[in-house]
Amino acid sequence: GKIHKIYEQDAISLITEEILNEAGIRSYDLGCVVAAEREEKGKEPSLRIEQLKFRFGHSQRGIQVEDLIFFKGHIAAIVGNNGAGKSTLIRCLCGLEKKCESSLWLDNIPVKQSKMHTHCAMVMQDVNHQLFMESVQKELLFELKRSGKSQEECEKISVEWLERMNLLEEKESHPMAISGGQKQRVAITSAMLSGKEVVLFDEPTSGLDYAHMQRVASYIKELAAQGKTLILITHDLELILQTCDDIIHIEGGAVKEAYPLDSQGEAKVRKWFLDALRE
Repeated sequence: GKIHKIYEQDAISLITEEILNEAGIRSYDLGCVVAAEREEKGKEPSLRIEQLKFRFGHSQRGIQVEDLIFFKGHIAAIVGNNGAGKSTLIRCLCGLEKKCESSLWLDNIPVKQSKMHTHCAMVMQDVNHQLFMESVQKELLFELKRSGKSQEECEKISVEWLERMNLLEEKESHPMAISGGQKQRVAITSAMLSGKEVVLFDEPTSGLDYAHMQRVASYIKELAAQGKTLILITHDLELILQTCDDIIHIEGGAVKEAYPLDSQGEAKVRKWFLDALRE
């Protein structure tokens, strides 16, 4: 809550990306956002979607996805303008939209739409909608107990993760009594401990500064390293260039384009963000 430094107007144009990053400040020029080095990953299909259809009531508004594949250990960003159908798509994928019709395969095994919630964990944009236990630790224990571990083992693991996520001091606090950033870390940790193959994030870095964005990015990359399939809805180019392997561009309720985030893909997604800013 304190003023750390004041920059005069003339000095702002001289601030480099490196200085901004060291200060934990976001870039103000998307054209200068630096991409992380990417490791080569295999392309083992994890989640495949065919003929997914959903309509809102009796209207023609909704989404329709003909064929889409997400890969094991990959982080895919879903991008598109507001109202394009991004959130509706991931709600369908995790089984929240009961009237959705689709053919789904997980690890090449057919999965009923109604059973997708048993395979998907979701971190909502407003995490207040998914925190409901009496304490922060109980939120984690709720997920751990589903794994069949003993109470003692669950307690031990929960404390280890609370310490790791800098939440140990809040272990007895009610989730609604902690800060927004702490709530988000609780929700992310619960997803990490759920053991589910697919983890969906809806705007996970909305409103976060550079330092906290980097922290969330590290959690997401850790999940991918465990072989999970990560799907992010995001308007955050910095997060995309730090973490993602694939881009899914949604427009008008359909997949306009899907492509890997290689050098060509990076140029393409960067251009899309810059064009969107000019509109």
